[in-house]
Amino acid sequence: MKPKPLSEFSTEELKKNEKAMRIAVIFLGVCVVILFVSGGYLFSKKGFTASTIMPLVFLPLWLLNYRNWKKLKEELAKRG
Repeated sequence: MKPKPLSEFSTEELKKNEKAMRIAVIFLGVCVVILFVSGGYLFSKKGFTASTIMPLVFLPLWLLNYRNWKKLKEELAKRG
């Protein structure tokens, strides 16, 4: 199933999606930072573990969400 282009959404739907996406991006960003800090701490105490690479696993997910959030904001800015 192909996703709907942003141009087909109403302005109200875009505002609602932008708000949800902003919350998700911020929350995921905070989680990734916490994972980096805890992974660094665990690496210094126990060496290499699965926890060490967890932030690297979630970083692409955060980047995709951030890029989509930027696209939503650009579409809203076009509409004024």
